[in-house]
Amino acid sequence: EGCTPGYWRQPQHFDSWEGYLPTDLLSQYFDLPATLERPESGVDPASLDLLDAVTLRGGKINAVTRHAVAAILNAASSGVNYDLSEGEIVALYNQAVATGSWKDALATLVEFNEQFCGLN
Repeated sequence: EGCTPGYWRQPQHFDSWEGYLPTDLLSQYFDLPATLERPESGVDPASLDLLDAVTLRGGKINAVTRHAVAAILNAASSGVNYDLSEGEIVALYNQAVATGSWKDALATLVEFNEQFCGLN
């Protein structure tokens, strides 16, 4: 099971966030890539919170970031039977950031996040 970033960014679903808050900084959980951009607002990546991250637009590392946040929310949820643990997700993301090899990480996260979402 897995819910998409689109599910997690909707205010009516904030009650499904378990163990994380929309205002938690992305950097509390993930390594920040130098290439992360948020062109729609020009916000410094170091100031991105989880809600900002799950709403990032664009592809490449932005897409991996968006899906990694959705993935940890899926893994933390008692209502989702997710394929990866929170630790595995963080390691996958951080490896993609460290190596610049984001395609495989993105493919994995998209596949798992686009499964059946049984949450409200």
